[in-house]
Amino acid sequence: MMYMSKKKDKSDDAAVVEADYDETVLPTSSSSSSLLLLERKSSFRVRELIKRAKPRRKAAAAAASSSSSSSPAGTSCDERNDDGQGNHRDNSTVTFQTTDCSQHQRQGDDTIIIDNNKMKKEKTSSNKDKSLLPVRLGGDKRQKKAVITMFSKDPHEAIEMTVQDIPEPVSADHVVIKVTASTVSLFDCLIRKGVSYEMVDLPVTPGMDVVGNIIKCGEHVNTFRVGDRVAALILFGGNARYVNVLASNLVQVPRSCDAAETACMVSTYMTAYQALRLVTGENFSLAGKRILITGGVDAVGQALVQLCQRAGASEVYATAPIMRHKYVQGVLGAHPLSPEPEEWPEAIVKGRMHAVFDGTSQAPYHALTNDGTLVSLGESALMNQQSTPGLLGAPVSAYWARMKGNILPNTKVYDLWDSFVSNKDAFKMDFEILLHLLKKRFIKPHIAKRISLNEVAESHASLERENPRGVIVCLPWKKSSIKGARAAKDVSKC
Repeated sequence: MMYMSKKKDKSDDAAVVEADYDETVLPTSSSSSSLLLLERKSSFRVRELIKRAKPRRKAAAAAASSSSSSSPAGTSCDERNDDGQGNHRDNSTVTFQTTDCSQHQRQGDDTIIIDNNKMKKEKTSSNKDKSLLPVRLGGDKRQKKAVITMFSKDPHEAIEMTVQDIPEPVSADHVVIKVTASTVSLFDCLIRKGVSYEMVDLPVTPGMDVVGNIIKCGEHVNTFRVGDRVAALILFGGNARYVNVLASNLVQVPRSCDAAETACMVSTYMTAYQALRLVTGENFSLAGKRILITGGVDAVGQALVQLCQRAGASEVYATAPIMRHKYVQGVLGAHPLSPEPEEWPEAIVKGRMHAVFDGTSQAPYHALTNDGTLVSLGESALMNQQSTPGLLGAPVSAYWARMKGNILPNTKVYDLWDSFVSNKDAFKMDFEILLHLLKKRFIKPHIAKRISLNEVAESHASLERENPRGVIVCLPWKKSSIKGARAAKDVSKC
């Protein structure tokens, strides 16, 4: 039996190995350990892992044959305390057991079998996570996050970085997630400016979409376990390296789904999908329909364009600034229109749209057919109103616009958080549908950029200054590209 050893990369404690595989636990007897079968399906990372392991396999085979007279059969690199080449092995290696690797290679078998009893980490003084999983989950001793410390129109004044201890579950029903991806959204900007519908107590960490791996579970959590890859919708807390989330809010995420793209599904595509369902109902069909989307280059607007096309709409129109018309037509595949309703060609728009998704609070009812539906969306509409905070946070004009939407005929109002809290099970089912569409590549989110935590404030400014071509994704373990960024404030002893 041969062994191959993979050394941990100490230069990047944050690294999380994500391979494209299906996970199956094979039945075993009580005297043998569980075997984890990883089926490699054209995953680049797994191919690279196998490629790098070949020289070690040959060296290990040669060493095993040369020392067979002095070492008992089955002696591993662990027992010899070297790497199969006579070199002293680092204490923090993880051992992968394979069965007759040379035979697998000759027969073209694309499987790797890992023995959980052999896959272990040596004890170290740092007392890191002892989880017998092929994914690094712990090891980072500090929490780092973006924090809104004051309500302000200037994001650089309002947002600062803080460092503190890694959190524990705040209740027996919570888990702690090591975040691999979150987003920066218009909702975060509204929170920071103090004009959201939600009442907020400062300080608060922005970020309502989160994807990552569970590293700690509360004692009452039995539906998830340490190591599970999950996603969740939360009001606050996503722009951090670790976050507490109620276990009942979590949805399992396939490892074949990219973390950044999955983060785009949580609020951006969910808003678009559920708003679309208000028009189509259960059949999810827009066959032969003409659709108008105001705010078509916003993140939600772009998701709506894509989903409307997937639902079979005959024509999709999207409003955008003149400099983005080529993008709307060439990349999104929609017909561009001016952001100003008075500039729309009457022959094309007036009374001809079967549905209007209004993300700019313009309420273009004149574009609807007699039986058409207008769906009012919230956050971008609020962002387009140059108003000051009202008594309850959001401007009075925003509450008035929402009330009109609830009482006017042919009008429906969609709010993401209301939809989530009113029916979590339905929300999770819709999210799983989106994950299926993403996995099959029926939809592909447009990611404007992938930023580090130190770039959150600048991304707020970018969202308010322009319409980025897609979703801004925050990767909390990404190194900052901002020179001279403010140092994070250590609040663990405050």
